[in-house]
Amino acid sequence: MAQEYNFIEEITPLKENVTIKIRIIRLWKSPSFDNPNEDGSIEMVFLDEKGSKIQASVKKH
Repeated sequence: MAQEYNFIEEITPLKENVTIKIRIIRLWKSPSFDNPNEDGSIEMVFLDEKGSKIQASVKKH
């Protein structure tokens, strides 16, 4: 069974479930504002097959 993917331009606040196929083209760590010596989050820029880009972040717990 073939996997169906959404493109970045198809993502809207009304969609609850999306599956995207992307490539990470930029990745960096952002410091925490409370403690600059600690990593606060990981920031990424994604690129899909159509060339659309989106930025995402993962917060550290």
